[in-house]
Amino acid sequence: MATIAFDNPPSLHSTSGRYNHTALVTPAPGEAVRWLYISGQVGTKPDGTTPPDADSQVEVALQNLLAALAHHGMGPQNLVKITSYITDRSVLAPLRAKRVPVLGVNTAHTLLIVAGLAAPEFLVEIEAVAAG
Repeated sequence: MATIAFDNPPSLHSTSGRYNHTALVTPAPGEAVRWLYISGQVGTKPDGTTPPDADSQVEVALQNLLAALAHHGMGPQNLVKITSYITDRSVLAPLRAKRVPVLGVNTAHTLLIVAGLAAPEFLVEIEAVAAG
């Protein structure tokens, strides 16, 4: 099985949060690595509803990400990189509070604060790359 090693090279600045600067995927000898690119997951539940608050939307978006991984026989341990888009700085606290506890890993992570997402009710969108 491929391994994913996360690292913060000493030649780079310390991270400002719970993430790593790099993620290196190394396949086992003779093994090919499957790469999974997960489109941005928003806080919309399987029934089509979107909670109005940031805390709930972050939780749902992370659960959607886990569901996409599971569909392909992967889990959070396969995550290599996450990119999070939030529409307001106030969404940062719930994202930071839930990301690592829900996913269980400190992946490479990029965060952007954007003017808006695909629908005005969306406050967070999280996309990911996984390998395994």
